[in-house]
Amino acid sequence: MKYETEKKEKQITALANEKEIQKHETMRQSFLKVIFMSGFVLLAVVFLLIFFMLRQRLRNQKLLAAKNDEVREAIYRSQVTELSKKALQAQINPHFIFNCMNSINQMIINGDNEHASKYLTKFGRLIA
Repeated sequence: MKYETEKKEKQITALANEKEIQKHETMRQSFLKVIFMSGFVLLAVVFLLIFFMLRQRLRNQKLLAAKNDEVREAIYRSQVTELSKKALQAQINPHFIFNCMNSINQMIINGDNEHASKYLTKFGRLIA
């Protein structure tokens, strides 16, 4: 009987040890699952951050391209305006210049020096 009792106690001890080992193994597996899930979540967050950064960079590049187009358009309009002004100045024909100079001369002869001076100044601005 003593032998059977010792045998039973050894079995109980062995079962307790086995149960303890299973408990540690279960805890180890749970810990590994938590680490795996944490790594997966961290990886997902990193990918989301990269995605949003690339999307923002693309959006900024598009905005910059649009601003550059606006600047080019403004420069183009300014150049067109300047060229139109030069074309109009070039189209003033010699007959018009002769008539203006003749009218100013007539004012000077008639003694209207003040008006002649004003018209001469305006005519100079028009020609320049």
